[in-house]
Amino acid sequence: VHAVTDWASAAIDWRLFLPESWDDAKTADEQIASGIVRQRARCAIPDEVRHREKWRLALDMLGAAAR
Repeated sequence: VHAVTDWASAAIDWRLFLPESWDDAKTADEQIASGIVRQRARCAIPDEVRHREKWRLALDMLGAAAR
């Protein structure tokens, strides 16, 4: 979410979009899941960060901005 004027733009909120392919909970294959866990660890992605659709992330940010 950005605040925009005629002269400038500034981010007021942003969220990490994590594709479904980076969410080990979205696969039933244990070998693929363990690879995803290693990949997430290398990138320091916390375990609580999971795949959420972009439209859901947008609604979360708009709700937070409206408060």
